[in-house]
Amino acid sequence: MESLEKVLFLILGWLFGLLSPAIVNSIHKRREAREVKIAILPELHELQHRLALIVYLIENRYGKSNREFIEWIEPIMKGYHGVDSVEDSLKS
Repeated sequence: MESLEKVLFLILGWLFGLLSPAIVNSIHKRREAREVKIAILPELHELQHRLALIVYLIENRYGKSNREFIEWIEPIMKGYHGVDSVEDSLKS
């Protein structure tokens, strides 16, 4: 029985040795994906704000602002809390 346990532990150790790089790689990919998501989300919110401002400027330049447009852009402007916060722009 003792030799059977040794063989089973040997096979189990060999199996873990084979699978460990795949397990470590999987954990690393998940962590990296999470870090990338954390890094990209603020950039996307910044881009959303900038694009909304550009659309706002274009709409104002051509005088085509309407209620539907204001209702669309208002939550974007209120939800932005970045460097170029536009509290004064919302009041205007």
